[in-house]
Amino acid sequence: MNRTVLEELDELTEAGAADGTPAGSAALLGMLEVAPDEPGVESPGSVVFVTPDGTWVGERSSEFFGLLGDTHPDYDAPLYVIKNFGFIAVCIFPKSLVDIKVHPRNVTAAALLSIQNVLPLIRSDSFRITYLKDAWASEVAPSATSAICRLSEICAREGVGINLRESMALLH
Repeated sequence: MNRTVLEELDELTEAGAADGTPAGSAALLGMLEVAPDEPGVESPGSVVFVTPDGTWVGERSSEFFGLLGDTHPDYDAPLYVIKNFGFIAVCIFPKSLVDIKVHPRNVTAAALLSIQNVLPLIRSDSFRITYLKDAWASEVAPSATSAICRLSEICAREGVGINLRESMALLH
């Protein structure tokens, strides 16, 4: 049985967030969909992307295809936008795993700031960061805080970071 988006968001967000909605991500409400539980299938319950400007869009949304510039891709569009456009994929699995996929060289400070603001609101037992170096690598973090720190370190190695001037511009 499918749960409503609000039920899913209530389950994913920490108690105490004002109205349970992650700050600055009203569009996130419409993107969290949960597929029916299927035994033996390990697929994400929902996949959302953080765009280079920090906006959250659903994997199969019209906004996603608009940004891609292709309404019927015959290639791996999610991988393409991660590797080439600097999108960050956030895959939420039903069994308390959040997988963050990123190409650190192409991530913008706005995208990194956006994920840093929302990730602490997602309850999960485990956060996996999958990132591209010379080849794809993965690391697991036990909490949102440690995942944010590690993601920031990974992106900082590629020259992505948030300096004071950028953060002030993003806030205004």
